Amino acid sequence: MSNTFSSMFITPEVAEMALAGLGLQNDGTARKAAFATLKHANKLVSREQLLFGTVYKDLTEDTRQAIMKGELQLQDNVLFIAGTITGGSGLKYLVDEKNNTPITVGLKNFANNKLPAGQNKLVTSIMLEFANSATITDPALADYDNISNSIPAAVLNGELQIKVGGKEKLEMQLSQFFNPGGSYSALPSYFGALQLKTPFLIREDKNIQIAYQLPAGGTLTGNNFLKVKMLGPITAPNS
Repeated sequence: MSNTFSSMFITPEVAEMALAGLGLQNDGTARKAAFATLKHANKLVSREQLLFGTVYKDLTEDTRQAIMKGELQLQDNVLFIAGTITGGSGLKYLVDEKNNTPITVGLKNFANNKLPAGQNKLVTSIMLEFANSATITDPALADYDNISNSIPAAVLNGELQIKVGGKEKLEMQLSQFFNPGGSYSALPSYFGALQLKTPFLIREDKNIQIAYQLPAGGTLTGNNFLKVKMLGPITAPNS
């Protein structure tokens, strides 16, 4: 389901660009009207749309121009990757800087380790799911769960690390992303996805690295799988 953010992202930077393009950057009346409109418009858009506006300046010049021309829109999106995890210490990658795996249904919905040209994603929430099976060996076929009371302590006490363009964007204990279940499920903060206090941008030309690390001595039985879901708006062709 798409969530279109009309022809451009509503930010002070966009307003300044529009005024400059019209030759009105020094016109006090025009500036006052433009920013009054900006204030009103921002009451009509979602938290994610407003957050995306804050990273507008970090997009490539080609993408900014495509946005200004109305060629790109924002859509709701979930990027995900699922993979087998193993016990023991050390950083282990679900997606590394050399990853060249294709899109695979149920396993990964982005190719290689970058987003394609024109796609830029703001990660505003993250959800993790875990699965264990004595017989299933394919992570695309596992039955995943987000309830922590079914997850081994070695997993809950591990850590998730995400880097974009070689820069660390997130490092948190895995337990923070799982639903404790029971009566806690009724609380807004426990609907499965953890809303990030500091959302981060995955730009189209930057490598994505997603890794986990379990405690030393932590053991897992059977076949174990982890699915990482990154929620938030993404730029897409306005077709």
